[in-house]
Amino acid sequence: PGHIYELLILNICKELSILTIFYQHGLSLDLSSFDPKSLFQDKSISRRISSIKKLLFFYYSFVLSIFFVKKKYRLIQILFYKNLHFFIFFFRAQQLHKLPKYGLHFIHCDFAFVYGQKDKNYLIETLNMSANNITVSGYPFLMPTDSSKDLSKQDQILYLSSAFREDGIMPITKEQEKCFYLTLLKQVEDAGYALNIKVHPRDDLKIIQNYFINHSNVRIYKNDNLADLTILSRYVISDFSTAIFYAIKYFKPVIILNSEYFKNYPFDYTEYGIGVKTDLHNLCFTLKNYRELSRSQKNSYKNFLTDFLYDNRKVSTFQTLYYQMYRILGKTIN
Repeated sequence: PGHIYELLILNICKELSILTIFYQHGLSLDLSSFDPKSLFQDKSISRRISSIKKLLFFYYSFVLSIFFVKKKYRLIQILFYKNLHFFIFFFRAQQLHKLPKYGLHFIHCDFAFVYGQKDKNYLIETLNMSANNITVSGYPFLMPTDSSKDLSKQDQILYLSSAFREDGIMPITKEQEKCFYLTLLKQVEDAGYALNIKVHPRDDLKIIQNYFINHSNVRIYKNDNLADLTILSRYVISDFSTAIFYAIKYFKPVIILNSEYFKNYPFDYTEYGIGVKTDLHNLCFTLKNYRELSRSQKNSYKNFLTDFLYDNRKVSTFQTLYYQMYRILGKTIN
């Protein structure tokens, strides 16, 4: 969000009097808490060339559009501010938190759906959006099915993949990824548990499955209900994946695996009292010694749900979304 190409589309919509709606996806990241340049660790020549090509395409499309719109000053203004963002990005990254992430004061979406009150406040403060045009809809959790009622299977550990190799965030080979997964399995087995892996939507399921051809104490899922997988698990292991939201909702102990590629993750759940950190080679020890959630940890889970996810069990997130969409479109619900 806030990408120059997205701002171009927003401007076109303004020119054509088309309403635009922002729907939150992913975590609310404080861009001042980490160096954004460290997020993508793949610095290969091919990756750099691909990034430059995309950037040139976006800027070419943007500059060309200036000649075809009525309010040329607005696109020129956007271009100025986004170049200012790039300057700050490369030379004063610590100041990024002062800049809006989802647009600019003078051009942003007309309406917004966000997970929690914190994100609503952010849009009001950084974009000067009207509070009446922002809906706190909550995170769209899937509902569990009847299969999750069998709690006798809680000798299982759930690992949530983030597709770091597939997305080029970590410059690792398939062989290195295989080594990681097999080490993960051994650590889990040594602690006396079976391993369930929920791969990321962008992960290649067959590749991950091939890593475990000779291993039976592991199950791999891709499109299965994450609520069910979470409820049936004793612990949930990941990094900074949004899928951890399910572990928070169902009050499951969370283990955050440290990474040699990140000094700090962009979003650190432990800063909010969620989970404990460990290295992969110490995972077995952590699993054996990590107990049930304490009262203070449960309170931290509750606070996170309230502040960031608005887990209101009385009102469906989807019901809220549909109702507000009807309101925006000027329709009446009987």
